[in-house]
Amino acid sequence: MTSILLPLSALFIDLLIICLFFSKKVYRNSETKVYSILVTVNFIECLFNVVALLYIRYVGNFFISSILQKIDLVLIIFWATLMFIYIYSVSNFKQSIIFKRLTFYISFIYSIVILVSTCHPIITSEAIDSSGTAPVLAYIGVAFYILGIIFCIVNSVLKDKKNISVLFFYCFGNWSFNSSFTYV
Repeated sequence: MTSILLPLSALFIDLLIICLFFSKKVYRNSETKVYSILVTVNFIECLFNVVALLYIRYVGNFFISSILQKIDLVLIIFWATLMFIYIYSVSNFKQSIIFKRLTFYISFIYSIVILVSTCHPIITSEAIDSSGTAPVLAYIGVAFYILGIIFCIVNSVLKDKKNISVLFFYCFGNWSFNSSFTYV
């Protein structure tokens, strides 16, 4: 049951962020619009994660588990897309609607490829994992978005040196997140 504590904590933190963000008066521009969608998708992904983990842990139907894991991977790709678009929006780039739409179209097509790819659930008493083409494709897609985000942040740092702390915290957070998978 310990594997459910982290998603439940994330769900609680997301709920707090949503309450804080939507209870305050915010300026309606493209950045806050993308951020509000990002926060909402993050909440939906965390809620889906909790429900899927409970289903997989207690029911354990492999076919349904595979579908749930594919949907989770698509939600992660959608979240990474929104995070990239948000960082792109605040990184002093010339705003291009065509670039943003193209990014969403590519992610949509990529998500369809993930949904039709193979995903084999691995359910043990210690962990819930998956193998197959779908998770590998999702990891590759997220890696491309991470590289795009780092490029946007580096470009922002080169234009304005006060943004170097953002680059440091992003790289440190990304490193610590990725290194945590080594010990799971």
